[in-house]
Amino acid sequence: MNVRTTRANLSRSEKTREKLVAAARRVFRRKGYLHATVDDIVKSCRVARGTFYLYFPNKRGIFLEVVERAVNELLEAASDVRPQGTPFERIRESNRRYMQAWVSNRDILKELFTVSMFDDEVAQHHTRIRERFIRRIAQSIQRRQDLGQARPVDPIIAAHALSAMVDWFTYLWAVRNQPPEPDLERLAHQLSLLWYHAVFLDTHSAHRSPESPDG
Repeated sequence: MNVRTTRANLSRSEKTREKLVAAARRVFRRKGYLHATVDDIVKSCRVARGTFYLYFPNKRGIFLEVVERAVNELLEAASDVRPQGTPFERIRESNRRYMQAWVSNRDILKELFTVSMFDDEVAQHHTRIRERFIRRIAQSIQRRQDLGQARPVDPIIAAHALSAMVDWFTYLWAVRNQPPEPDLERLAHQLSLLWYHAVFLDTHSAHRSPESPDG
């Protein structure tokens, strides 16, 4: 087999994998993880059942792939914040982007929350996902402490608490409409006020309207 043929086969293989993942997401959105089946997925993208198992071991395997992609969007959104601005402005922008990405992926993230309650493997995967966010937040708190700008809190404990606040709040708001508040910007601002006051010593820059030109 020459190199050109190998590349063509790899390209077809990746396209098939993408078709399966896209179909799985559609099926999980429509039927939920519990009621979805491998047959539903392969029928949705017109792929043979045997082909599915060349790429994924079972329904859980492709579910975790779909979850991983959604979570990567959250991480990218929360990290893609301009370095300019006050610490509070950066926290608010990060939370706003995170919440927007969460809403865009609520179909699969809702299933992740649900399935984690009864499937140990998915729960462990969910824990590993949260640890990625925890490390990033804890490192940020530690840097601010080193600069003398943050309270003497345990960075890991604080990171767990702050991450849980934003994640669980966003789940309740995006999935259950609690609270019934349509303005994401306002919610991100309020959560960021709580975050900032919990960590930072100087809270002056946090008290600005989200509509103000400089913040």
